[in-house]
Amino acid sequence: MIGADCIRVRLGIADARVVDVDIHYHRGPGLEQLLVGRSPDDAPRIAALVHRICGQAHAAAAVTACGYAQNLVVTQSERSRRRISVLAEHVTQHAFSLLVDWPNALGESASLAAYHAVETAARAVASCDGSDTLSLTAAISDLSACIHDSLKWRASRCDLSTFEAWMRSRDCAPARLLDGLRARGYGGHWDAGGEQSDGTKVMRVSDGRHTGGESGPVRRYAGHPLLRSLDVRYRDDLLMRLVARVVEYLDMPHCFTGRLQFASWRPVMGRRRDANIGTGQVETARGRLLHRVELADGTIRAYKTQSPTEWNFRPRGPLWAALMRRKVADVQAIRAYARLTVMALDPCVACDIEVA
Repeated sequence: MIGADCIRVRLGIADARVVDVDIHYHRGPGLEQLLVGRSPDDAPRIAALVHRICGQAHAAAAVTACGYAQNLVVTQSERSRRRISVLAEHVTQHAFSLLVDWPNALGESASLAAYHAVETAARAVASCDGSDTLSLTAAISDLSACIHDSLKWRASRCDLSTFEAWMRSRDCAPARLLDGLRARGYGGHWDAGGEQSDGTKVMRVSDGRHTGGESGPVRRYAGHPLLRSLDVRYRDDLLMRLVARVVEYLDMPHCFTGRLQFASWRPVMGRRRDANIGTGQVETARGRLLHRVELADGTIRAYKTQSPTEWNFRPRGPLWAALMRRKVADVQAIRAYARLTVMALDPCVACDIEVA
């Protein structure tokens, strides 16, 4: 029996290959039901309460969508505040994944001290007044040091040779996990293509007919020289997804300053689609989050959301492509590979995997 907010993945095996991947994402009652008839001013608060995992991202998407629907003017200081709060949550989510989830996948204890250090540093950045450049710069520098310490990362650059040396050092759980995958050589190529735009069009992907690319770090950093080099050397979709998360995690301090060298993405965006219709788009650690609101007579007439989990775990989406037609040595091996792929895509809800 599927409860509220969970994913069920069922793999069908025949002739030593995966021949069927059935993905079912069950969502409980969400914002769509809660916000209709309410004032748009209520949307950010309720969005943050309903979605505790990425509360700041949902609040930012909601206030942005409602602002565009009302054609409101937003000050630069408010834009900066939203951006910094979203990025602070973004880096904290990456830290939890790498320092808690990844060690658990190896059967190791979570690196809780390192995680809490990053979380505290990120919170300090979020609490800074954006106009106080000196304090913000110092807080970002402290966060950068915590990020590097959490991964035992000592290199000044992130190219193929330094990254492979870091993996082989096996000094922390993420390095050990990636080095194990590198040595195992699963193989299989990923495709970061496709289109995910904001607004009405993207809300139709849930019908399963859309087969565009995935959302998340591997999409945002597809052009990074390290990922390109790893792609040529290993051609391993699972390794690439996990490495992309590490690359973005290391790059997060530059995201706060906007000095990204190998990626170009904006944490918070929005658009006025039509009179009384607005969208808000936020790049989270898991991928792109979308909110769409339609107003009538000063209240919310319709509200839709699309999470990165819905996008990446849709039928015939990235998870389906990663598992379909994969060779199966034994049931235990394909289940382990499926769990690692799910971890790489990082759903915000529980995921159950069944092998038939």
